[in-house]
Amino acid sequence: MKIFIFMCLIGFNMLKAQVPITPPPVVQNDVRNQVAFATLNWYIGESLLPNILVGYRDTTTEVNNNVKGGSVSSSYNIYKNTFDQFKIVGISGNTDIVGEAGIGYSLYEEQFFANIGIQGLYMDSGLDYSFNNKLGYYIGVTSVDD
Repeated sequence: MKIFIFMCLIGFNMLKAQVPITPPPVVQNDVRNQVAFATLNWYIGESLLPNILVGYRDTTTEVNNNVKGGSVSSSYNIYKNTFDQFKIVGISGNTDIVGEAGIGYSLYEEQFFANIGIQGLYMDSGLDYSFNNKLGYYIGVTSVDD
């Protein structure tokens, strides 16, 4: 019996002496987001009817929440009843708000334009500057949520 108790004590001490196993650290990777989106933009001073914009957005969200990428889009102007703009935009910022800068072409104006804007959670705002010195400011709502 003494041998049994002695063996149990040795086994118990061996269990106590084991080093706990820790899992390997979790490595976070960048996340790529590829989404189609829709936006309603109202141009200030133009009409109460919005422009309908549809496009494709490809961004990468880094571990530190920085967002980089781009989008392509086209729009339909309800007021003018025509397909109007095609845009290519670069995107940079963080997961709360991103800045946009790009170029586009207006079929209605038959003119190239530059674009800068900001985009937050379901919100969009920006300026279009056409090369015939016309400035257009818009605000809108979008399906983009990051």
